[in-house]
Amino acid sequence: MADVRERGESIAWAAYFLGMLVLLTAPRWGSAYLVGFCVELLSYMALVTAWTMFSGPTRYFSLATAAFFGIGTYVTVYLGGRIPVLACVAVAAALAYLVASVVGLATLRLSGLYFVMFTFGLSEFLRQFVLWFEGRLFRKVGRIVSVPFSDLDLYYALWGITAVLLLSAFLLRRSRLGYALRAIGEDELAAAHAGVNVSRVKIGVFAATASAMAVVGAILAPRWAYVLPDMAFDPTRSFQVVLMAMLGGIRHSYGPLLGTIPLLLLYEWLYARYPYPFMFVLGLLLAVLILYAPGGVSGMMEGILQRAEERRQEAMRIRAEELGHVESGEG
Repeated sequence: MADVRERGESIAWAAYFLGMLVLLTAPRWGSAYLVGFCVELLSYMALVTAWTMFSGPTRYFSLATAAFFGIGTYVTVYLGGRIPVLACVAVAAALAYLVASVVGLATLRLSGLYFVMFTFGLSEFLRQFVLWFEGRLFRKVGRIVSVPFSDLDLYYALWGITAVLLLSAFLLRRSRLGYALRAIGEDELAAAHAGVNVSRVKIGVFAATASAMAVVGAILAPRWAYVLPDMAFDPTRSFQVVLMAMLGGIRHSYGPLLGTIPLLLLYEWLYARYPYPFMFVLGLLLAVLILYAPGGVSGMMEGILQRAEERRQEAMRIRAEELGHVESGEG
C-alpha cells in the first residue's frame, strides 16, 4: 500500500511541476481569456495548497480563507501607490500572520464544528468591521485601486507564490514538521506525549498559511478597479477552497490540487448562468463528497492503483505456482 501511495505521489508531483512550467509560458501563447483563466487557476492553486498544508494533516477545517485573503486585498487597497508593491505584500503577510496567531491562540483549542464556525465568523466580522470603518472615516464604502502593477507582473507574481507554496507543501510532507502535523491529526494527546509542542506547531503553521493567503489577496487586488468589502471577504471563496481540496482528496499531499481545475471550470460555467443558486450547489456538492467520496479523486485513484497491484501480485503468485508444479513434475 505504501509503495502504491509513494508512486502515485511521485507521478502527481512530477505532473504538477511540469504543469507549472507550462503555465509559466501561457502569457506568450495564450489568448486573453485563457490568461485570465490561468490567473484564477493560479490564485486558487495557491489558496488550496496553503489551506491543505494546515487543514489537511491536522483535520482542522478552516473557513477563514476569505478573511486572510481580504486582509491582503485591503492592505494593497490602502497602501498601494503610497509604498512599493513588494512592501504591500510584506505588510499583508505580516498583518495576516499577526491576526492568525491571535486567532490561533483563542481558537485552536477548539475542534470540529466549533472551529469551523469560528473561522467562518472571522470573515464576516472583518467584512463588517471594514464596512463600519469606511463608513465612519470616508463616508462611503468601496475604494479605487491605483497600483502601478501590470497584468503581466500580476501573472508572474501569482505564478511565483504558487510555485513557492507547491515546493513548500512537497518539502513539508517529508519533514519532521509534517510528521508532527499528521501526528496531531491522528491524536493530539499522543502527539504531545511523543514530544510534539502541539500548540506551537498548530499556531505556527496556521499563521504561516494565513500569510500565504494574504499574499495572494495582495497580489490580486490591482486586478480589480474598485474593491468592496463584499468582494474581498466573499465567503464563497472559503467554501470553494474547501470543496476543491475535498474533491481532490485531503488524505494525499497532491490530492487537493486535483479538484481545482474541474471545480473552477464548474464555477466559470455555473456562476455566469445561475449566480443565485450557486451557493446551494456548492453546499450540495460538499454534502455529496462527505457522504459518498470522502477520499476524493486521489482516493479513488489510489484504490484503482491498489487493485491493479493486487491483481498483478496475484497473477505472479499463480504463475509461480504453475512453474513450481511443472518443475516438480519434471523432477
